Amino acid sequence: MSDMLSYIQNNPQETQRLVGVKYDQLEQLIKQAIALDTEKQQNKVIHLKIKLLFYLMGEILLI
Repeated sequence: MSDMLSYIQNNPQETQRLVGVKYDQLEQLIKQAIALDTEKQQNKVIHLKIKLLFYLMGEILLI
């Protein structure tokens, strides 16, 4: 955890001054960023599985 985030969590009243948004807005933005990152990671896994499936299908057709 960064020093700034730790400071903000301990002093939420300073969030507006430091970041330009209210503490609850910052929390929501962080939650949305985490959700977006999770979705992006899941999409990567899905695409890798699809590539593997097509690769294996190609190998089976060559047999």
